[in-house]
Amino acid sequence: MAEKRRSDVERPHLWGIKPGEAAETGAYVSDELGWWFTGLVDGEGCFSISTNKAQFIVAMRLDDRPMIERIREDLGGIGSLYVKDKLAEAPRRPGIRWEVVKRDEVLWLTRFFDFFELRSKKRRDYEIWREAVIDWYCSGSPAVFEQYIVPIKQARKYREPDDGQAISNPVFGI
Repeated sequence: MAEKRRSDVERPHLWGIKPGEAAETGAYVSDELGWWFTGLVDGEGCFSISTNKAQFIVAMRLDDRPMIERIREDLGGIGSLYVKDKLAEAPRRPGIRWEVVKRDEVLWLTRFFDFFELRSKKRRDYEIWREAVIDWYCSGSPAVFEQYIVPIKQARKYREPDDGQAISNPVFGI
């Protein structure tokens, strides 16, 4: 069965490749990589907004470092990696954090997740985050973030479905 996608969204090229170059070289994100990464983000990703930035974060245990380094490399080297390998920051264990905060990079992520749509409740966070990123990109000012802080916090709260049924997911047709 073919994956459902919005027909008006182009397949994302790898980060750091210009769209024209991607067409010539085929440097696009593959379905396998795109859907695998989307699944990882559905479980482990975070779309965050503060008063001065929008950021995307994936934080994992340090023994997952090779996987995080590989996915970052496979996507074209977007974002930065930060390692916390000391136990001094108890109670947390050693970990690796992948952060994407630069304006062009977070904008690229909106193209990515518009094509490879999130399938969990994380999609609500993404939709608010996406709107904030686009406003930031268009205005050039991080002052726009203030209006998105409360909505993204509210989206993260657990909500029981109104009718006792599972939360609908149009990607799966439910």
